[in-house]
Amino acid sequence: MKETGYIMKRYYYKSPSVISKRMAEEVVLAIIRGKVGDLEKVYTLSGVGARIWELIDGSRNLEDIKKIIIKEFTVESQEVENDIISLFRQLEKNDCVRIQKQKRSR
Repeated sequence: MKETGYIMKRYYYKSPSVISKRMAEEVVLAIIRGKVGDLEKVYTLSGVGARIWELIDGSRNLEDIKKIIIKEFTVESQEVENDIISLFRQLEKNDCVRIQKQKRSR
């Protein structure tokens, strides 16, 4: 659980190699490599995942994002924490987000 607490204190920003577009209730992420037309991967986030994507700005850590999600959605604290950690591991693995070295000002 110590690792979980450490992860929840991290600040992230969106990778410059990702473009995103909200489409109705979903956010579509496209990872671009090289030229603009070279789409490597495309992901779709919906519901809570889409809202989490909107909240990534380098000024909120994952604990801050968790608190916002709990207020906006009907979810349990531990459940949303597990989901956030899982999502960010996937986002990191696919170079959609990067760890912010220090908190950004809003």
